[in-house]
Amino acid sequence: ELMDASSELGRKVFPPSDPNPKPRQIGELTIFSKTRPPGGYTKTFAAFDQGHPEFLIHVRKLKDPDTLEYGHARHEQANIPNTEFGKSLDCQYCHQPDTTGAGFRKITFERNCMACHALSFDPELAPNLATHDPGVVVPHGMPDQAFAYLTGLRSQYYLYAMRRTGTTPAQAQAFMDDHMQKLANTYGVSPNDPSGLMSALTKRVFYYVGSDPQGNGGARGQEVRNFLSCKACHPVGDQVLGKAPPVTKPIIVDRWLGDGRFDHSKHQQQSCAQCHSSIHTSEKTSDINVPTQRSCTECHNSKPGGVANDCSSCHGYHNDPARRTVKGNEIVPLKSIDPALLASIPGHRPTLRQMLRVEAGGMR
Repeated sequence: ELMDASSELGRKVFPPSDPNPKPRQIGELTIFSKTRPPGGYTKTFAAFDQGHPEFLIHVRKLKDPDTLEYGHARHEQANIPNTEFGKSLDCQYCHQPDTTGAGFRKITFERNCMACHALSFDPELAPNLATHDPGVVVPHGMPDQAFAYLTGLRSQYYLYAMRRTGTTPAQAQAFMDDHMQKLANTYGVSPNDPSGLMSALTKRVFYYVGSDPQGNGGARGQEVRNFLSCKACHPVGDQVLGKAPPVTKPIIVDRWLGDGRFDHSKHQQQSCAQCHSSIHTSEKTSDINVPTQRSCTECHNSKPGGVANDCSSCHGYHNDPARRTVKGNEIVPLKSIDPALLASIPGHRPTLRQMLRVEAGGMR
């Protein structure tokens, strides 16, 4: 009866949940925001393996809001080249434990993607990890810097040549002219037409998605080299003349079950796929490959030999009077909730009232 009344109270106090909540930022962590059940968290059950609801991510079939083009299944295929360490690509290459071991370091292009997807548009000058040659590559992460790099490409070729031991200025000049000529030939423009070459390079670097190196079409995935273009991984908008095309920044979530504690270091005896079983068939970024509640109960159960499955193993108590809620379109303190609504809950004892700091004039 108490939970039924609390559920009804929640429907009156809280507005309908956003079906597509945006991740929230807590410090440096990006936390996935799930939708709140209409009646709140009021279901009663005997134990984690005896009635605990399925995680809302699965119940609501929520999707990863990230716009990055990525599929786990593709990165498990046999034709993926070995990493710079001579090993096949595995989960640990990208998902590296943080200093606590409980979570993981943030995914970054430089640490997790660049070895295979270096932003090189000149096939002769791609980075060489074996010789530590940085090659000629477009800066990642800031479209304005990438655009400026292309605008000053002649200087970039010259500086690259000068970094080589024993190169003279005259040799660097010849190197620069030679590569600019090759690029012009590739894109069918004159090396004396800088605006035409810049237009072709912009199209190649920002928009190319097919097998035609000039970016004139072709199906996504017909790769001629590891780096296709910004658009192969990110949404890219229309370019304004003289400015960098806008590139949508990805949103990479660090924690998916934000209301529960989880320590990966305590689960090292499990293989990644043992819990994240959907990884093998996950082809879209929108897939959220967190374990199901049922998969957790295979270990966390009340059976003999089962590991901890009490509430406090995953949840902290959150009776915080300073918490805020949403009323209409305005974020307001909890004290603004009508105390008469709270008093309508059967069994609303003075101890509960004191816990919530309810008084005749409201909640303080």
